[in-house]
Amino acid sequence: MAAMGLFDVQGGSCERPTFQMGSPLFDKIEIKLNPMNAVGKTFVIETVNNTPDAYYIQSATLNGKPLEQCWMYRDELYQGGILKLIMGNQPNEQWGAEKPPRCSE
Repeated sequence: MAAMGLFDVQGGSCERPTFQMGSPLFDKIEIKLNPMNAVGKTFVIETVNNTPDAYYIQSATLNGKPLEQCWMYRDELYQGGILKLIMGNQPNEQWGAEKPPRCSE
């Protein structure tokens, strides 16, 4: 999962589990979703400017809409779609810092 740029620091233990985002090793990866758990058929992670020097996420979109936090709910991934990560060689300390994932809202 970490090689795809996703990881779960909460161990799936929350009522509504989340995935946090990191630096993917791939420019594009397609995850085929299991119909037993997911509504969508595939979830795609794409990167822009993904180079060995550019491993910091600058911004992200989920299905074309800006994603302001550095995480997403697991059920959002199960809906299918496209997560696009814009990468850079300097950290964007503002992106994703405002709202941390929580086990309860």
